[in-house]
Amino acid sequence: MNRPTKPSNYDAFLADVVGLLENARRAAARSVNSVLTLTYFEIGQRIFEHEQRGEARAEYGELLLNRLSADLSKRFGRGFSRSNVFQMRQFYLAYQEKIQTVSGKSRGPAIIQTASGQFDVGPFALSWSHYARLLSVADASARQFYEEEALRGGWWATSSTTIRTWSST
Repeated sequence: MNRPTKPSNYDAFLADVVGLLENARRAAARSVNSVLTLTYFEIGQRIFEHEQRGEARAEYGELLLNRLSADLSKRFGRGFSRSNVFQMRQFYLAYQEKIQTVSGKSRGPAIIQTASGQFDVGPFALSWSHYARLLSVADASARQFYEEEALRGGWWATSSTTIRTWSST
């Protein structure tokens, strides 16, 4: 019995299919990161708006963050510690000018599928980890600079060089 031989162009065909899958996985990861980051922004907005209806802001805000953190952690598991929920609020306050709608409110994810099938990552091109790290930079113009550098240079939010650089501002 003769074994079937692979066609001479099979290696190129395989490389093409592998490339498609790798690109799709990267695009999916970027889309997921973008949707999560925008969702955390919207959670921060809702926390802020809910606090504004409260009486004693500082005490109420602490109670709200603690309770929301506990409830979300119970329902969704990891990722909703009190500090992470607090960062969502801070994220909204730091980046609220970045999202503008006709009503001035952000409702629903800003993810758009283009004709080419590529997804627009919306207003937040970095991951939540990047933005959470950027929140440690107090100066808005310095924060914008580091955001642009992270986009341009592909900095990882956990890079020790990046952390030292961001922390020194």
